[in-house]
Amino acid sequence: MTAEKKDNVEQAILEAAEQEFIEKGYDGAKTADIARRAGVTHAMLHYYYRTKENIFEVFIDRKMEEVMAIVGMSFGDDGSMPFIERIQRVINLHFDFLMQHPDLPRFILNEIVTKPARLRELKKRIADSLEGSLPMSIAIELEKAVERGEVRPIGAVDMFFDIVSLNIAAFVAVPAVREIMGAEISEREFLEARRRENIEMIKRRLTI
Repeated sequence: MTAEKKDNVEQAILEAAEQEFIEKGYDGAKTADIARRAGVTHAMLHYYYRTKENIFEVFIDRKMEEVMAIVGMSFGDDGSMPFIERIQRVINLHFDFLMQHPDLPRFILNEIVTKPARLRELKKRIADSLEGSLPMSIAIELEKAVERGEVRPIGAVDMFFDIVSLNIAAFVAVPAVREIMGAEISEREFLEARRRENIEMIKRRLTI
């Protein structure tokens, strides 16, 4: 099997696993169903990932990588953009990511609520993802922005936690809003309103 085909099979399995996890939860998802949806044999799935837990861990790691890539898109340039504008770009790009995966926040929240050990695992993955030159350079940029009086003193981790929490909360709230508001407001209108509000809230958090 060529490296390209191997990568395609792995990606197909991960995409199928994401759909199964989101639709049925971790406990309800079955490796046989993941294999069927991915168009591979159960034996092939076992060859690549061995267990459902391994698939889940790779799935979460890939999502963390996508989020860190969003940060890199906003801070991985020559630093000419003002700090507040960079933060607004992070908010928008992260929100766009969630728009592409609208059910992911509720799935992860449910996993954390029903399996507290998942929270410890997630914290470790977040800590691991924050290691490296990019997060360090962001912390340095933040410190310089504070010194210039552009933003108020705040830790980089706290700042990103605020951004992620606000964005995720909008998507977690969608089912309740759908039930309460009915047809009075579309989900997209609600989410776009939350996007704008989140940007303003983070700006106020940083500049007051």
